Amino acid sequence: MTKSELILCVLLVVASNLFGQTPSLDLRFGGHSLGEPADVFFLTARKEKSKGLTKDYCKSLLEDSETNKKVQQRDDTMKNGGVFVGYYGA
Repeated sequence: MTKSELILCVLLVVASNLFGQTPSLDLRFGGHSLGEPADVFFLTARKEKSKGLTKDYCKSLLEDSETNKKVQQRDDTMKNGGVFVGYYGA
């Protein structure tokens, strides 16, 4: 082994020991951590302006009659191959 190869090996060993001992990064933001499950996120997430829980907002949105009509229209459109058939009349 030449002197330069020996120095390179020593540097690689030292570098791997230094970087191998660093603690893992804390990837938390706004009370949430990177990679947390969706159910955990939505249980604690809040809407920006109202500060209400996101799960309560989603629940109210799903119970809204206008939202249900739009979802039904979307489902009907998908059944018709993506062609929207308008509803006229009463």
